[in-house]
Amino acid sequence: MGKGYKEIADELELEIASGKLPLGSTVPSKRELCEQFGVSNVTAGRVHNELWARNLVLKIRGSGVEVLGPFIPPRQKMIYPKIRKLTFLHNVKSGPLRGSQVLISDSLRRHAEERKVEYNEEYGEQVPFSGVRTALKTLDPSHAYVISVQNPQPNKLPVSYLCLMHPDIHSVLVDGIFPQSYCVVCDHFDGMEKLVDYVYSRGARKVLYLDRFYLLGNSNVSERFYGCRMACERRGMGFRVIDTACYEDVLEILRSKDVPDAVMCPQDSVAVRLLRMLDSAGMKKRPLITGFDGFSVIGDDPRIATIRLDRKTMARIMAEIIFTKPLNPVIYDVVRVPGQFVPPQRITNR
Repeated sequence: MGKGYKEIADELELEIASGKLPLGSTVPSKRELCEQFGVSNVTAGRVHNELWARNLVLKIRGSGVEVLGPFIPPRQKMIYPKIRKLTFLHNVKSGPLRGSQVLISDSLRRHAEERKVEYNEEYGEQVPFSGVRTALKTLDPSHAYVISVQNPQPNKLPVSYLCLMHPDIHSVLVDGIFPQSYCVVCDHFDGMEKLVDYVYSRGARKVLYLDRFYLLGNSNVSERFYGCRMACERRGMGFRVIDTACYEDVLEILRSKDVPDAVMCPQDSVAVRLLRMLDSAGMKKRPLITGFDGFSVIGDDPRIATIRLDRKTMARIMAEIIFTKPLNPVIYDVVRVPGQFVPPQRITNR
């Protein structure tokens, strides 16, 4: 009896893991599978579908299936690359967020200079799908990358994604989590614990959490939400969430009889915008309002409590990973860095 499609897929997965089918290559076509394993064309098609379901291939080209991730099977042994150049791939050319990334870049530069490694920073460009294969070939294993989270554009893929998926490129992702990658993020759970502890100490017993009011991307949104909810539940506090992304809905709740003692936001931008709306509405009595991560695209407000990210420590950890850790962890390796609690500089009326 011949092999089934899952057994054939297992063999091909081993070939991908061993490097016989490297990134950018193609697995055997249906015709080649029929000849090699003596199976029907239907079974060969099921093999391709199974590889697709396992996230071992990205897309079909002609009669073959191209090996392009996003999942790269783990190596059989640890490899410590010789790094000659370190590049910081940032995702913002200007604006408030750029200042935070400059702080990371300056710290990374110092660590690279201490090790006599060339350093530069680049804006993470987007590559059209048709140019992915060519872009992969230009990546140099002697170059390491620290990568800031970047969202893809329609029909394009960020160069940073290619670095993260490439099995021979040493990389670290900051502010996000990606399969089989080293990741350095703020400890959102610790941060929410500190913020909830603050509002509880100020007498708050009912919390309204504003979820999905600002697109943070990656894992930040969900981790901050669950961190806040669990911290409230541990203290026996009432927890309510609103995810309409409409500030008028929040104002309606604050005007109702069931007014929360604190409104907790996933980012400073949300908290600052809410405060300005309360100012415009003339609401003098208002709940405690908290933000997170110290970042606001519309300016700061001294009336909110927040968590300030420790970018220097995060940059130091990124450099240590690049220069001391082996390529690609088996699943992923996430380092969570606690932030600093910053109380409000001016107390609002309650």
